Amino acid sequence: MKRREQGSNVRSDACGIIAPVLFAAIFACSISLVFNDQAWAESDGPKLFRDDSGDGADRPSGRLLLRMPQKVDDVSPQPVAVPTAEPSEPPAEPEEPVEERELPTFFGEPVSGRVVFIIDVSLSMNLWDVGAGEDYNGNIVAKRTRIHAVKFELWKMVQNLDDDVAFDIIWLAGNDYDAFPRTDAWKGQLVNATESIKEEAVEAIKRQVLWGGTPTWHALKRATHDYGNDLSKLVLLTDGEPFPRDAGDWGDSHDSAILNDFPGWFEPIAANGCELLCVQVGQNPGATAFMGQFAAATGSAYIHVQ
Repeated sequence: MKRREQGSNVRSDACGIIAPVLFAAIFACSISLVFNDQAWAESDGPKLFRDDSGDGADRPSGRLLLRMPQKVDDVSPQPVAVPTAEPSEPPAEPEEPVEERELPTFFGEPVSGRVVFIIDVSLSMNLWDVGAGEDYNGNIVAKRTRIHAVKFELWKMVQNLDDDVAFDIIWLAGNDYDAFPRTDAWKGQLVNATESIKEEAVEAIKRQVLWGGTPTWHALKRATHDYGNDLSKLVLLTDGEPFPRDAGDWGDSHDSAILNDFPGWFEPIAANGCELLCVQVGQNPGATAFMGQFAAATGSAYIHVQ
């Protein structure tokens, strides 16, 4: 009986000791949880706790606690503004290169501006000593007369003139003993190469007849005195020497008069930029000598067509 009482007393004493201990443990855990929650709320990022008692800053301390920051409420992403393309014109198509139109030529020499042609239509121009070439229909002929070669070149050039070109033709022929004039002019003044004028010129070229004499002095004087000083080009085309060769209005010698008088006539025109072109047609040694001397004295271009 005493042992049972003693056992009951021991259990009663143990329970009296254990109960306060359990209560103290529960209270300590509650306090710890409160402090932990408060620290969690105050933290704004992960924190690393490391034991500073060691001598190496990078050596693990044995106590490592990583705390994540408090979750932030999700923020809806703001829409990104997409730039709108400004309205624009469609790209322009590349322009095709503009081809420069080639100038019309007279026996290979370009023609533009204000031009006077002195064209020999003396009887000797009917000789057949010019090589192969084209006729008005585009046919190739093996041999041509001097006048046919010249007329075809004039015909081709006139058709290709722009309307800003002004021109006239002096027909070089004549003497003192027949009814034909000593030189004759198609218009007697410069005219622009409009379509109607070109058609008229083409017909005049085709119909032009030949007559005797080669009064070159008269033709050159007319060309340098009747058309002003603003010519761009003066063309002298002949197949022979000036004729008559001896005395006349020019004095005792036709050749000498030209070589003496023409430079003074031409000087004011040349000062404004006028060019002189000398063209010989056919095979005539006397004409070759004169034209070569005349071109050298005037500093002009010289072409021999044969």
